[in-house]
Amino acid sequence: MKRFYILVLCSIICVSGFAQEDTAEIGVSTGVPSSSMLPPAVTTALADNGAEIQQAMRDGNCSYLYDFLLQAGPADKYTGNPQRETIQKFINQAYTVSRAYTNHDRKTELYRTGKMEAQVREVPFDMMTQVFASPEPVLPQVVAVLLKRSPDVFDKVKVMHDWICDNIAYDYEMYSSGKTENQDYISVLKKKKAVCSGYSNLLQKMCEIAGIEALVINGSLKSKEYGWTGKVPSGDHAWNSVRIGNKWYLVDATLDAGNVVDMKAFVKRYSTEYLFLDSRSFLYTHFPENPELQYYGPAISAETFEQETAVPGIFFQYGLSFDKDTPLEVNAVANGVYIFSLYHSKLNVNVHTTISDGESISIDRNEKGLKTTVVGYILPEPPSNDYECIVEARYTDEENWLREVDAAVFEDDWMKRVRRFKDEKQITAYEMLIFKGSYFKVASANKYYFAEDLFDTNKNNVVKKMLRLLQQPFNLPRTVLTFSVKEGG
Repeated sequence: MKRFYILVLCSIICVSGFAQEDTAEIGVSTGVPSSSMLPPAVTTALADNGAEIQQAMRDGNCSYLYDFLLQAGPADKYTGNPQRETIQKFINQAYTVSRAYTNHDRKTELYRTGKMEAQVREVPFDMMTQVFASPEPVLPQVVAVLLKRSPDVFDKVKVMHDWICDNIAYDYEMYSSGKTENQDYISVLKKKKAVCSGYSNLLQKMCEIAGIEALVINGSLKSKEYGWTGKVPSGDHAWNSVRIGNKWYLVDATLDAGNVVDMKAFVKRYSTEYLFLDSRSFLYTHFPENPELQYYGPAISAETFEQETAVPGIFFQYGLSFDKDTPLEVNAVANGVYIFSLYHSKLNVNVHTTISDGESISIDRNEKGLKTTVVGYILPEPPSNDYECIVEARYTDEENWLREVDAAVFEDDWMKRVRRFKDEKQITAYEMLIFKGSYFKVASANKYYFAEDLFDTNKNNVVKKMLRLLQQPFNLPRTVLTFSVKEGG
């Protein structure tokens, strides 16, 4: 029987920083260029007192800055040139701005907590009623209430992001119809539903009211649920960038609000996976029509975007990153071996990897600790030669229970046992009703889904109590990455 090896190299290490590209050495010094011999990018940068390059730095146009640095070369190349000081200033500034976008921004981790801010529910009931009836005059009042306790601009954006996620449902019916209309912020608030453009327009408007510069970005989303076909353009989508300090940060409130099941139901699942996510990480799932809005240099091509596997925001939220190459959509086994490596920057996260053919073969590994670990899989070749690699992660103290369950299990097992708990007086009739109403059925998926409300402490406590009686686990890992492995590609 032919056998091949699947090797998963998981480098689980504690790092104080992320890999950084040394773009300072771009170019080669070949003497002192005269003003007439300056590289075209430098000549352009010097025109109009540097108006173009300064605009590129303000806009976060890293593609432009990368090309400028590539042509300009090191700053000491211009020693003796009469415009040396100006050229060196632009090189140093362009380098600093580029690094701000290409390096991991650690301060954003303070806001990517997965927890909704309490200010979201501090808007008075009457004001909430009014803003959905008459958005234009009332929305500024809502924004003022939401932001009155925000200590900084990051927090302000997060609170507005959270309020939108809590109050706006995805309009899967409109999306399914193929006809998108009335996605201005007024229409969205009146309907309390939106597709991606509506979410983005609303966040942009709330930022405008708060005095925060924000853009709506259009492009492709690498998600089959939203029409991704594997080629750009497809998976039409919209998201935002917001300017905080001297940098633009990316936000996708649509994906952070929840997910859609079979385009038949919206399942509310709040997250901060796409809140201030680093530019390169965003580009694993989002591809803007305008390359200048990638906020990354050199710009990622459509071909690269299509080839790389979709890496969701949750992968990075657990502090994971790739050592070298990102896994592709389909990964070929070379000479019987496939290797990929992960880096792990958080002490309190366990990683679990599984390789499976979906039928007879399933081998998994738990990776714990902080040193480099090599894990080898020896697998018989299945007839299909196809495997799926799944990476799961969990914080050591994370509480995560089953939020979706097969309809037959819920109806014929869970609810029968819950009724018995009531008869045995382990729970009250009220608790049984609370539990039953905490899950809703999506017939097309033949599943029940937990109806999330992060602020309903009573409901959440009842559900946890019932799940413990049902002997359900509370330490479930989260799937953070899946990709295909196939012999011969």
